[in-house]
Amino acid sequence: MNQVIVNAKGDPCPVPVVKATQALRSMTEPGRLVIYVDNEIAVQNLSRMAASHQFTAHAEKQGEDYVVTVEVTRAMSQGTAAPAQQEAADCIPDARGNTAVVLSGDCMGQGDDTLGRMLMKGFVFALTQLEEISSVKITVRGQELAYREKKVFQSRDVLLSPKEDVVATVQALLYFPDEEGGLQAEERMLDLFEGDTQVGAVARALEMGPETKGLSAIFPEGFRVRNLWLEEQTCYVNFSSLLLGYLLEENEQVLESLCRSLCSLESVNEVRFLVDGEFYENYQGIALGVPFVE
Repeated sequence: MNQVIVNAKGDPCPVPVVKATQALRSMTEPGRLVIYVDNEIAVQNLSRMAASHQFTAHAEKQGEDYVVTVEVTRAMSQGTAAPAQQEAADCIPDARGNTAVVLSGDCMGQGDDTLGRMLMKGFVFALTQLEEISSVKITVRGQELAYREKKVFQSRDVLLSPKEDVVATVQALLYFPDEEGGLQAEERMLDLFEGDTQVGAVARALEMGPETKGLSAIFPEGFRVRNLWLEEQTCYVNFSSLLLGYLLEENEQVLESLCRSLCSLESVNEVRFLVDGEFYENYQGIALGVPFVE
């Protein structure tokens, strides 16, 4: 099952819900959304958020923190409309007008300035998530900030937590070519960052190459695995026909390395490949119709 992890510990309301909503929108298939928070108010808000999307949620206390798990039964990015309706809706021009939100200061309320700044920051973050607001422009007394090259920000530009914030780890075996031409396993403990999946972490580690002397990279320099996902313990990897042909010319062991590395995860039982979104029994002499099982 696809699992996405969000770390919202230490974040004031409504940031945990904003983070969870962003993660939901990014999920391209059903799975599980796990959010780490440190207060009961966030737990209540996340439970209401899940219910509003008709998802079930349960919370567990771990020491001073809480873990809220949302069972995502459908991909939020797919929506609920029929494909024809979705296509028609995508063609409608953006009819939203300009909305001005004027803030008189950097604090919300009076009293504790530290708390006030945290609340104001959470309020501004929440603004970027409203469907009626497509972008935010920051000015001071009507004047643009001269020292900023970028003046207009969209929701994807707002970083709610540091990219280096590790929220979990997973153990995996990564297979790289050795000096004799075979594939050698390298045992690694991989970091999971906010929004990561386990299969994505394995792919990223393979892209970065081995840490053991005598082993060599399996992918060409700069290559990135763009499209893979997990459904019911089957990991699907989708390649473009042009890219797959190039990879096989560079190294015939690419598919075996990827399969064996992904199957080292407890959550993966088998791997299936697609080419341009389609299943093939045979592609360029390689049997792809049978799932790979370690």
